[in-house]
Amino acid sequence: MTMQAEGASSRQRPAWPIAVGCAALAVCLGLAGIAGAGALWFSRRAAGSGRQPAVEYILDASPRMALPAQGAQASRLVVAQGVLAEIVRPADPGVSAGLRVFGSGALPDACRDTDLLVPLGTANQGEISDRVQALQAGAAADAAMAEAMVAAIRDLADPSGPHTLVVVTGGSDSCNPEAGELIAREAERAGIDLQLFVVGYQVSDEDAAAIKGTVEESAGTYLAALTEDDLRAILEAIQAYIDEGTTALLEQAQALATPETLATAVAAGGFTPAPPQPTAQPGEATPTGAAATAGPGEPTAAPTAGGTAGYEAQSACDHPYFPLRQGATWTYSSEFGDYTWTVTEVTGDLQNATATLQMAVLDGTITYHWNCSAEGVVSYDFGNIAVSGAEGGMQMDIVSSEGAWLLPADEMEAGASWTHSYSLQMASPDGLTITSEVSQSFTAAGLETTETEAGSFESLRVDGTAVNTTSIAGISTTSTDSSVTYWLAYGIGMVRSDSVTDGEVSSAVLVSYSIP
Repeated sequence: MTMQAEGASSRQRPAWPIAVGCAALAVCLGLAGIAGAGALWFSRRAAGSGRQPAVEYILDASPRMALPAQGAQASRLVVAQGVLAEIVRPADPGVSAGLRVFGSGALPDACRDTDLLVPLGTANQGEISDRVQALQAGAAADAAMAEAMVAAIRDLADPSGPHTLVVVTGGSDSCNPEAGELIAREAERAGIDLQLFVVGYQVSDEDAAAIKGTVEESAGTYLAALTEDDLRAILEAIQAYIDEGTTALLEQAQALATPETLATAVAAGGFTPAPPQPTAQPGEATPTGAAATAGPGEPTAAPTAGGTAGYEAQSACDHPYFPLRQGATWTYSSEFGDYTWTVTEVTGDLQNATATLQMAVLDGTITYHWNCSAEGVVSYDFGNIAVSGAEGGMQMDIVSSEGAWLLPADEMEAGASWTHSYSLQMASPDGLTITSEVSQSFTAAGLETTETEAGSFESLRVDGTAVNTTSIAGISTTSTDSSVTYWLAYGIGMVRSDSVTDGEVSSAVLVSYSIP
């Protein structure tokens, strides 16, 4: 993309969807200049970035997973679903991720029964978690684990790497006696450097030995999880390794996989058999051990005129109309494509708190920091823009701020109005410097019914306007006028945003969400 100086005969719409990202998160009031600057820097960095981390998760959905989980009031599949969803949802959205299953009955031939539920892509973590929890165990006795792993290696062949394959299974492959050789040969044929982790959840001693043999032929790692806590700790360690290259947790997980066998544990009375528990259906309570995901269109009852209506906030940033809770995620669709927000960290108390939120956009992420107090969601800064595989990032700092971005919940009622202004400075490692002055005003219009892909919501409509003057050193100075209408559902957050910046229209609509 080429930035055009002020007064040029034409203007290009930003190719990178930071424009819509800012629209949804920062109410897109007057951020067109920032969007253009971000797009320019992003294009520079992305052009030199040739590596894209990729991970594919494989979950066993064969009938053996419908057996009661020892020590839990649920089936093995329900426990595995809940833990995997819990770990994957807040994972790094910049990592390309996909989901494949086997044994679910998707294909009539049990020994070829593997299904790619979520193709590899960035910001897929929310969708993977949702699809994991919707799985039902299949009926065929055979389990084509090797077939699924070979298919996953082919799925991973296109991204540049590094490549990781994570398998959660209740037993060994029952279809191919040469499973290990088959997997190793496929990885070599694909020409990828594959990091393989196979986690056996309450598998028999015989199956554990078979899985180890398979994994060793592929230079992979086998980890045995005897309990739900074991499974969680192991998957957390693997995910930390994928997201950050952290090996300390992985070493702890390997130590956790003790030589104690399932048979020994059961004989010692360590487990109490429990009847299987079905996977929750839409609109039903989430099963024990699964991540708490709100049902479509079923938020906490919204107040009719402000107030908290029994909402139990966890911190000052846990605003009923913008619940910044650690692990919360929202995925939106836009004309630029889908993108996902994830709250990665929250610190503080009910009086003062901060929250960090990451937005995954294409091969990059934008990090936002929010400051919250009894005065509401007071201010935010944009942290940085980072491109997967690229060194450095565009650093963005709010140097001054006045007013509040969102009033306290008991003041959010029809007719309420407020202002917010800030000064933003940005700098990139390659010398691009941007300064932006933004002045915003907001008015709460009242409750309306908003239709989205995630459901129908009774939401508070907020209208806003802004003026933004942005200077990009050595390139241009621009002044833009913006307007926005966004809808906030009580207990959910933003469900829709429509904005106009100098005639350019953008929209963001909620696709899915999870509020822990």
